[in-house]
Amino acid sequence: MTHLHKIKIVIVTGQICSGKSLLLDYISKQNFISYEWGAVFKKYLNNNLTRIDMLREIKSQINKYGRNYFTEKVIDEISTLYKKNPDTNGVFLAGARHPCELNYLLGYFDNAKVLHIHCDTLERFNRNLKRNRTSDPIELKEFIKVDMQELQLGLSEIISEYIQDLILNNEGIDEFYSKINKYIESLN
Repeated sequence: MTHLHKIKIVIVTGQICSGKSLLLDYISKQNFISYEWGAVFKKYLNNNLTRIDMLREIKSQINKYGRNYFTEKVIDEISTLYKKNPDTNGVFLAGARHPCELNYLLGYFDNAKVLHIHCDTLERFNRNLKRNRTSDPIELKEFIKVDMQELQLGLSEIISEYIQDLILNNEGIDEFYSKINKYIESLN
């Protein structure tokens, strides 16, 4: 477990449909471990919930088991993945939504940094409609409501206080991949 503390980890934050999953898919092909925070929620919570109901259930579980309940589960998942691939270039973990989660991760890993992906609201809403996930809002008003709820649950504090690096993702996919490549190069 000692080696796990030393691995390079990039904690990726961003609002719904900003490009976090796309980034994870892309970097997983470049000998990085990629893990989406939401996978822990799917593993431990009912998958048939709407996004807002899922947020409520997450809050309920945190109130019941403690603020770092899911954070510890995420570390366990990363540990399992790292044991399968100890020669990885590092880990990209996407989806942290609260300052406590970041504090815990930044304290746990010696070589961690926070990358935020930003994309304008209307562009994210259009991407949301195209990805067609059943839990995602299909009306702009509901999309903004989810955005505001996530910001109120701590994402706004992460954005303002913890971000060390930023990628703007308002252009097309090729431009986004180019920015990711430049970012990966800066890690070396």
